[in-house]
Amino acid sequence: MKYIRFALTAILMLLILSHTAFADESDIPSLFAGDEAWYKDSVSPLVVREGVYFIPADLLAMMDGISVSSTDGNNILIHSAENDRYLSILFMQRSAAVNGKIIDDIRVFRNGDTFYLDAGLAADALDLICETAVLENGSSVLRISDDSRIFTIDELIAVYLPKNETAPDEDEITELPVTEEDLSYNGKMKRIYVLVKSPKNGDATEFPALRNCLLYGVRFTRFLDEDDSVDDMLLSGAMGCYGIVSNHGSSSGALDSLNEKIMSYTRKSTRFTLSDGNDENDRVLRENGYIPISPDFTVNGSSNPDVLLTEIINYIGSTGSCTLLLEDCWNSERMAILLSELANSLYSTANLSDHSFGTSTERK
Repeated sequence: MKYIRFALTAILMLLILSHTAFADESDIPSLFAGDEAWYKDSVSPLVVREGVYFIPADLLAMMDGISVSSTDGNNILIHSAENDRYLSILFMQRSAAVNGKIIDDIRVFRNGDTFYLDAGLAADALDLICETAVLENGSSVLRISDDSRIFTIDELIAVYLPKNETAPDEDEITELPVTEEDLSYNGKMKRIYVLVKSPKNGDATEFPALRNCLLYGVRFTRFLDEDDSVDDMLLSGAMGCYGIVSNHGSSSGALDSLNEKIMSYTRKSTRFTLSDGNDENDRVLRENGYIPISPDFTVNGSSNPDVLLTEIINYIGSTGSCTLLLEDCWNSERMAILLSELANSLYSTANLSDHSFGTSTERK
């Protein structure tokens, strides 16, 4: 176990050092929402046309209390629950209703499925603050925020610069965050607790979620069953918490038997299992000491990972965390890629050991 932890730590340190060594201005996100980098910056960055700054509409959904929806693929409604202000855009007519006032000839365009709108119009409509900065290479950075922001735009940019470069107001910038407290948002890390089950056909499974999480550096909790090997059990235990799902049903007796088998190797038992969706079964499991988890979100063959990630970001904007089950399918590979792109933001994928389930209200 000690050597596994050492190896994982060494790999992590090499990744951090390599990012610092080779970072330049091309690594700086073009968009920030509040104190967080736009998680889809690589595919939907800031666009500047004739001096006008355009932002993807979904960027606004990263702000607490703001929702973005489109009912027919053409019209967009952006609403702030904080102050009940809104922006309703009629894309084909190039007009908008802004808090009861009609505005014609607005600047808006679409790139694929992504709607881009005038950042100034959005900020004025929703009572947000829009800031821009120009980098030495001539590219622009835009941050949209409200009064809850903590860092200046220069401080956010400085996080992405190599340590040996001089950043604006460097004396006032604290060292790059390395602890959970440093990375917290309003005192609490925004975590996505990723859950994966063992692939049923082993290596024959075309898109095993487990392998993709390992490939893209996503932290997760594995749910073991009777078919898993001793190595599977030991490695899952080394990652923190693991869960169990018995091939012989979801009864506490079946889970007890599986728990006993795994515990003979890991020297620890687990209380986590996946809910079968039956409230009565979940109640019985809880009475027998288990914690059945009903995932807040599930990625399966019919999911749209890009849309789902936006829903997840909206959800944890108020809750601070969620559970996400990845099933073995291509969509889970796409979701793993998207989750890996959150590495430079204040979101984090997590193992269930990263959270305390001390009270019944915390159990899902």
